[in-house]
Amino acid sequence: MAISYTLLSAQDMGASIVSDPIYLHRKPNYAMHFIYTGSPTGSIYISVSIDGINWVLLDDSTTAISAAGDVLYNVSVAGYLMARAHYSRTSGTGSLTVLYSVKEVS
Repeated sequence: MAISYTLLSAQDMGASIVSDPIYLHRKPNYAMHFIYTGSPTGSIYISVSIDGINWVLLDDSTTAISAAGDVLYNVSVAGYLMARAHYSRTSGTGSLTVLYSVKEVS
């Protein structure tokens, strides 16, 4: 069964953003949907961790943005415990919402 949540809701993109982590215990399949409005310029990406202390960039998760839009990352067979959403600001402003969905393994 897939479960959907809001990770970030209309966050101000006038500064860089790091979300709280999502916990993926027994949920190796997930999707993150970044939705951004306004005129933000920067990068969005996902970082992951197996211990909540050491975070690394998820391969192929960095997307440069320079206008309003959205990006969906679909991850299968995650071998880590946690994931976070990031926006690294270069310039501009806007609003960021991040939704995620997880699929549990029984």
